[in-house]
Amino acid sequence: MSGCFPPVTDTSRIIGVGMNYYDALPVGVAAPAYPVFFTKFVFCLVGAYDPIEMPSESVAVDAEGELAIVIGRRGRRIPESSAIDHVLGCTVTNDVTVRDFQSSSAQWLQGKAWDSTTPLGPWIVPYEDVSPDARIRTMVDGVLVQDGCIDQMIFSVPKLISLISTFKTLEVGDVILTGTPAGNGHNRTPREYLTEGQTIEVSIEGVGFIRNVVTSG
Repeated sequence: MSGCFPPVTDTSRIIGVGMNYYDALPVGVAAPAYPVFFTKFVFCLVGAYDPIEMPSESVAVDAEGELAIVIGRRGRRIPESSAIDHVLGCTVTNDVTVRDFQSSSAQWLQGKAWDSTTPLGPWIVPYEDVSPDARIRTMVDGVLVQDGCIDQMIFSVPKLISLISTFKTLEVGDVILTGTPAGNGHNRTPREYLTEGQTIEVSIEGVGFIRNVVTSG
């Protein structure tokens, strides 16, 4: 399949969250007291079934299956108690990360914001239709590499919305990438990075799935 565009607008802002799953924390590392936030740009996005462009400059490209939240109502300083009122719905994403560039700086931007690396889609599902214990799975060439549950988030969706809206106005169409469960290639022993020609699938129960082939970029 192809030609399925990301279900957001050209003016959407994309906010990512790092280290947001308990099961993904390294042994002995305490949960963060405050989320790690980073940004991506609209040009990072591709459709649910489009190719992912692997940068030729990197030898450490990694997959991160994630639940994405799409904002449906503008807001600033949104209380946690009413945060879900600002959600249009949920979709599936793969927060593809260029690890060698990410680790070269204290800022994550250069590891997260490459062109045509972040599939999103294929549609938006109402938030209330998604079970709080829905499973999120990532497969590489048919091999299960991530199998987590969204109730393992350290910072919940309402908490993330409330915190983000403290320092920026959330606009309709903005997207929040809520973090990835354990199992990404960077944290395996030995490390396992993506290679050209591999097929990556991310699925979330009650939301949908995306499938993308890794191509050279």
